[in-house]
Amino acid sequence: MVAFYVIAFDDPAVQWKALLEPALSGFFEAQEFDAATRAALVEGMAQWMTGTLAAAYFLQLVASLLLARWWQSLLYNPGGFRQEFHALRLSRALAAVAVPLFAGLFFAGLPELLRYLALPVAAAFFLQGLALAHGQLAAFNAGRDGWSASMYWWWWRRPMPSWR
Repeated sequence: MVAFYVIAFDDPAVQWKALLEPALSGFFEAQEFDAATRAALVEGMAQWMTGTLAAAYFLQLVASLLLARWWQSLLYNPGGFRQEFHALRLSRALAAVAVPLFAGLFFAGLPELLRYLALPVAAAFFLQGLALAHGQLAAFNAGRDGWSASMYWWWWRRPMPSWR
């Protein structure tokens, strides 16, 4: 999908700016942002939208796959999904690619394709981290004590960054 955007549009950020400006106009009016702040927000969001959309599609696909695998395990192998999810590990080759990819985000002048590919790769490591957290809770028999719910509650209730 990222490759499609890069091939189809010479500069995907320009396309995203054209879509975001009218879509966010009501939000900007409600927040009473000045024109410079509006332009800066739209510009910043447009630079990340291609990667964000790719990461969202990836997470939707994986969530559907995990849900289907869980249902299948309920029918044919009760408890099998839990063991498989706790054992989820990404390859070291992907980690070897991800480290320079993430480091490249801090240097100006690198191709935008790096930024677009970094978010889906980060989403994959997010899923591995989620599997690791659940696996560790299961290893300590802490899942039934509310630790899992506490982890999700903390994540949901954490302070969000301000738009101003």
